[in-house]
Formats: sequence, structure tokens, C-alpha cells
Amino acid sequence: MTTRSLRNLRRAAGAGWLVLVASAVRSLLVDDGDNWELPYNAFALALFVAVALTVVVLWVSTQDADRPRLRAAGLAVTALGVAGSFLVAWALPLWMTLLGAGFAVLAASSPAPQRRAVGLLAAAQLAGIAVQFGALGLGVREDPASDVAVLVTAAAMALVLWSGFGDRGEPLRVVAASAGAYDERGLPTSQ
Repeated sequence: MTTRSLRNLRRAAGAGWLVLVASAVRSLLVDDGDNWELPYNAFALALFVAVALTVVVLWVSTQDADRPRLRAAGLAVTALGVAGSFLVAWALPLWMTLLGAGFAVLAASSPAPQRRAVGLLAAAQLAGIAVQFGALGLGVREDPASDVAVLVTAAAMALVLWSGFGDRGEPLRVVAASAGAYDERGLPTSQ
């Protein structure tokens, strides 16, 4: 796959996560009452598309993995996360855990330039779970807690996907710009 195709695929995945941000904000502001089916189905479709495209981006970006068997295990776990996002989109902790764990395994198998960005994708999923359970622990009702969790996770996913991950093997530009220049192995260069 060419760099341009990968960049476009990454942008499409990021756009899918932004649709989820909009869906979460709408759900926080509008009470659908008994007319929840259409907004939920739109959310479920956007979630499936965003998750599937993100996994394809990771599949392509990590093809030259340092540990191919570990990469295969990570892709298998993320495939379960894709299935979970399609079958039970309402079960946030299920698909977020599967995706977070799969992304973490992929990060461990990734070449150095991608490792940081893939790790941030894993952290975004796991942060969403923490936000949901934290909100529930504070007494927030289940639906708003889930909406806030989706909002946090989807915004973080879009940021990581749109910030340069996958372009010519570069590390995440947001991190690279704040922490200094990096060599081809993803290690900081001395100033």
C-alpha cells in the first residue's frame, strides 16, 4: 500500500472516530426517549467502520513487525474487538478492552517508529474504560457515563490517527514535536 493510500485510510478512520464524537455529544444533549433506535444504529455503524478502518491501518502499518507472532496475536485480539463493536456496540467495556489489549500487543510487536502511536491508541481505549467506570463510581447514570467515555476515547483516537501516524514510518508528530527530533529507529537524537 502506498503512503498516500495509507494516509487516506488513516484519515477515513479518524473521520469515523469524529462521527462517534458527534454522536456522543448529541446523545449527551438530546434525550431520544422511545426513539433511540435510529441514533443507536447510526452510532453502531460509525463505530464498526471506525474500528474496522483503524485495525486495517494497524495491520498495514505494522507489517514489518519486530515480532511477527506477537503481531498476529494482537491482530487476532483486535479482530475480536471489531466483532464485539459490531455485535454489541452498547457493551463499551467489552470492545474497548479487546481493542485496548490488542493495540497494546500490537504496540509491543511494532517497529520503533510506530510503537508510540500504537501504544497511544491502546491508551485511548483503556482511558475510555477508566472514564466510564469513574463516572459510574461518582454516581453518573449509565448512559451519560458511556457517552462521556465514547467522547474521550473517540477524540483521542481521531487525534492519534490524524497526527501523522503511518506517514513514511514517522513517529507521532505531536509527541515528536514536543519531545525533540527522532532518528529512524524512533529514538531521540541528541540536541
